[in-house]
Amino acid sequence: HTAFALNQEVFNIVGGLFLTVLEEGLGPTVWNDELKEAWKETFDLIAKEMLKGIEENKATVLEGETPEAKMQQLVAEDWKIIEPDLHGNGAKLVCQLIETAPEILQFFPGFKNTPAADMPNDREVRGHGRLMLRTFGQAVRNQKNFSVMS
Repeated sequence: HTAFALNQEVFNIVGGLFLTVLEEGLGPTVWNDELKEAWKETFDLIAKEMLKGIEENKATVLEGETPEAKMQQLVAEDWKIIEPDLHGNGAKLVCQLIETAPEILQFFPGFKNTPAADMPNDREVRGHGRLMLRTFGQAVRNQKNFSVMS
């Protein structure tokens, strides 16, 4: 990520899309404002950590800024619903990211020439989406100690 000089604006776009994928994946019977806030705070912490790492060009750990215990529990419980289909949900995340910010395709040479209609089933798109969500999953499992991600 350092090589791409990602910034807060890109993380804001990805975070919004990530919340949309979670909302769609969890559905209206599970998704609510409290859960949305818990995931938003979790993503914001992850983005803040990644931006700090990008700036310093190394992994760092934010001390004392983990989500509250209730939010950690909500996020961990509901991640179990998203995690079984990381390829499908990850492809949704990548497709929405590209639809929202098409200029981001420059960072994805493996599928930048793939027609939009083919992206949800494209192996490269699904693989990268899975990787993104797997990283989120690692953060979810280690919310109390982000240093394990470095």
